[in-house]
Amino acid sequence: MPSEVSQSPETPTQPPLQPAAQPASARILAIAWSPRAKGNTEIIIDEAIAGALEVPGVTVERYSMVGKKVASCVECYRCRELGTCYQKDNFQEILDKWLSADGLIYAFPVMHFGIPGSAKVVLDKLAHVMFAKFNRKLPRFAKPAAVLAQGSSRYGGQEVTIQNVHGGLLMMNCLPVSGDTPGSYIGGPGFSATWEKGSILQDEQSLQVARNLGRRLAEMTLVVKSGLMAMESRLPEGYYFTWQRAGL
Repeated sequence: MPSEVSQSPETPTQPPLQPAAQPASARILAIAWSPRAKGNTEIIIDEAIAGALEVPGVTVERYSMVGKKVASCVECYRCRELGTCYQKDNFQEILDKWLSADGLIYAFPVMHFGIPGSAKVVLDKLAHVMFAKFNRKLPRFAKPAAVLAQGSSRYGGQEVTIQNVHGGLLMMNCLPVSGDTPGSYIGGPGFSATWEKGSILQDEQSLQVARNLGRRLAEMTLVVKSGLMAMESRLPEGYYFTWQRAGL
């Protein structure tokens, strides 16, 4: 005899999902973290941007760290009251762009098995300011993020560098995204055969992986933003960060 199917207890009625009135648009911030102008890091991020722009509804702002100055955090915690760092440098414009973006593309050169010191200063300060401002209870930023790293050895620490940045993104309540296998298991590792500008152009796989990763990031940014729009009546307010709610 067929077994009886147990009935689950009644649960409170959830508000229906609200379909977006129109296809979502998405703003992506692409940061080239290298201090070197027109180098291999900028080449791979431009490939990722090209991939992202293949997805309808997506706009990309490219930001370069060339010539930018950001002072190290001194742990004064004045950011708890100010909502930003008291030091007058390029940090505030980076913070503004980061908070306004729906998705992120990062590209780094590998330096001593990690990201450049100038990039670490910015990412440290970004985390410190946000954690101080929100008393260690961050909004659920839910920003999809793609990370590329290039170096002059095929196995020169690219994946270690990407993993490290992924850890920071997870801490910031963001969503690391990878490209399609088998080309991209974790982010976008790139190989520049020499230290010369443009040498990464010799490695077609690096360029293909970067473009694919950019497209995947754009797709996932639209997926996440569309889902948040449809679920707004059912999700905590922390998913819907705004300047007004944050008091910044």
